[in-house]
Amino acid sequence: MAQANVQTPKRTRNPDDKIERILAAASKILADGGYLTRFSLSAVAAEAGVSKGGLLHHFPSKEALLRGLSENLIDYFEDHLMIEMEREPEGTPGRFARAYINTAFSDEYGSSQISPILLAFNRYSADGDPVESRFKAFQDRLENDRLDPTTANLIRMAVDGMLYTEMIDAEPIEANVRADMIRNLIQMTYVQPSS
Repeated sequence: MAQANVQTPKRTRNPDDKIERILAAASKILADGGYLTRFSLSAVAAEAGVSKGGLLHHFPSKEALLRGLSENLIDYFEDHLMIEMEREPEGTPGRFARAYINTAFSDEYGSSQISPILLAFNRYSADGDPVESRFKAFQDRLENDRLDPTTANLIRMAVDGMLYTEMIDAEPIEANVRADMIRNLIQMTYVQPSS
C-alpha cells in the first residue's frame, strides 16, 4: 500500500512574516473589542499561530507589542496620506489637510482599524511618545499647509473628535450628517490663507 505524501507545515523562519502575523493577530483581537477582555500575549500568540516565546522574541511585553502595532498602523496611515497627497499638485494650499481628512475617513484605510489600537496603546502604555510625536508631526504639517492656523486647528480637532466619538461608540452621527460634515471639512481646506 502506497503511503500518502503528506507534508508537514514548515515553521516560518522569516522574522518579517512572523512579525506581520503577530501584528495582524493583535489588530484582529483589538478590532473585535478584545482590548478589555481578550488582549494578552498568549491570546495574540495563539491567534497568530506562533509560540508565546516566538512572540516574546519580537515583542518582549504587552506594551512593546502595542507600541509596534501603533507604529505599524501609523506607518500605514502615512502611506495612504502620501497617496492622497499625490492627487493634487505640490504647494496647493490645503493639500495636506484634504489628504488628512480623506485618509482618516477612507473606507479603504478604515479609521476603525486604528482606533481600538490607539485606545489600547494609551490604556496600557505609560509612554505614548512614539505615537504622540507622530501626531505632533501631523499637527505641524496642518499648521504649515498654507491655511489660516485657526482653520487648520478646527479641521484637526473636528477630524480627531469625530474619530474619537466613533472609537468609543458614543452617540454615533447619522451617516448622512457624517458625510455632510466631511464635505464641509474638505470645503474648509479651500479657504484662502490669511495675509
